[in-house]
Amino acid sequence: MRRTTAALVVSSLAVSGMLAPTVRAQYTAIDLHPVGVAGSSKALDLRLGQQVGFVNSVAARWTGTAASYISINPGANSIAYGTDGVQHVGFSGGVPNPGIFGSAVTYSGATPGIQYDLTPAPPPTPYNGSVAMAVFAGEQVGIVYDDPNNIVGGRAAMWYDSGSPIYNLQPAGAFGSIAYSTHFGQQAGSVVMPFNSSSRVEASVWYGSAASRVSLHPAGAIQSEALDTHFSNSQSTQVGYVQTVTGRRAALWNSTAASWVDLHPNSPTISESVAVGVFNNLRVGYVIRNGANRATLWTGSSNVSFDLHQFLPSGVWAGSSAEDVWIDNAGYIHIAGWVTDGGSITHAYLWTTAPVPEPTSLAAIGVASAALLGRRRRKALRH
Repeated sequence: MRRTTAALVVSSLAVSGMLAPTVRAQYTAIDLHPVGVAGSSKALDLRLGQQVGFVNSVAARWTGTAASYISINPGANSIAYGTDGVQHVGFSGGVPNPGIFGSAVTYSGATPGIQYDLTPAPPPTPYNGSVAMAVFAGEQVGIVYDDPNNIVGGRAAMWYDSGSPIYNLQPAGAFGSIAYSTHFGQQAGSVVMPFNSSSRVEASVWYGSAASRVSLHPAGAIQSEALDTHFSNSQSTQVGYVQTVTGRRAALWNSTAASWVDLHPNSPTISESVAVGVFNNLRVGYVIRNGANRATLWTGSSNVSFDLHQFLPSGVWAGSSAEDVWIDNAGYIHIAGWVTDGGSITHAYLWTTAPVPEPTSLAAIGVASAALLGRRRRKALRH
C-alpha cells in the first residue's frame, strides 16, 4: 500500500447534522491499484466504505485498500460508474469508446456478476445500448442509445431496478441528453438544446420526468454541465462546470441558473477547473495547473481550493483527479479518484482523513475498512 500524509486545514465543514467550524485534516493517499496487475484503473465513486470503478476495463470494487479489490463483472468489458453503498451501476459488454455500448446494469455489494440488466424486454427498436451512471435508493440514471436522430447519440434515462421501463428524461426539442447523478428525487446532467442556428450543452436538473427539466445554464456561457447533485440542509446542490471564452470553470448551483457560483480559483497558473462530486459542504474535482490535472477540494461556495495532489508520492504521478467525496458518521472525509503517470497509465486512488494502520498492523488485524468513500460516476465518460 503506497501512501503519503500531510496536514491540511479545512474550514466550515458541515458533517451530517453537526457543524465543525475548523477541521484539521491529516490526509492519507492510498493507491488502490492491485499489486502486480499491469494496466490502468480508476475509482469513480464511493459510499459507505466502498469504492467502485474499473481495473483494466473490468468493473471493480474496493473497500479502502488495493488488497480489497475484486472484479465484480469477471470476463466482460465493463465499468462501474456509481454506487450508493448498496448497489453499484455501470455497463457490461460493448466498447465504451467510440460509443458502442452494452447494457446498463446493476451489481450488488461484493458479489461478482450482474444483479440486474436494465435493458427492457424486448428492447426498443432501434436500441444501441445504454449506460447507468449513478444510483440512489433503487433509482438508476444514465443514458440510452435508441434514437438515431439524436446528434450526441443518446438521451437521459431513469430506471427502477430490473423489469422497469426506461423513463425518458429528454425534454421536447432537445438533440440529446445524459443524467449523471440522482439524489432524493432530483437528477442532474446535461441537455443539448437548439441555440441560434446551432446547439449548446446546458447543465440541467430534473424531478423525475422530461417535463420537469430546469436549465442551470448561466446567461452568456458557451456551455455547461451538472455532474453531481446532493441534498442536505434542506436544499439540493449541484456541481459541474461552466465554459466561458476563457475555458471551463468549476461551478456550483442550488437548482436554478440564477444561483450559479463560480468556483474557479483565482490563480494565473490555473487555466481550467471542473467540480465533479459533492457531499454536504464539500466539492471535489480537478484544476488544470501549468497544463496538468490536479485533484482539488473546495468547501462551501468559496473559490478557495485545496490541492489534493500534494499528498501523492513525489515524482511518481504527473496528474490526478478527484471524482467524489463522502463524509462518514465519525466525520472522516473520503475522496475517490485517480492519478496518471502523464501517459496512458492511471491508478485508482483514495484520499482519506481516517486513521490508517501501518502495513504491519494491517497484516495483524486484517484490512480495517477505515478508509471509506462515496459515488459518480459516471465520470470516466468525461476523462
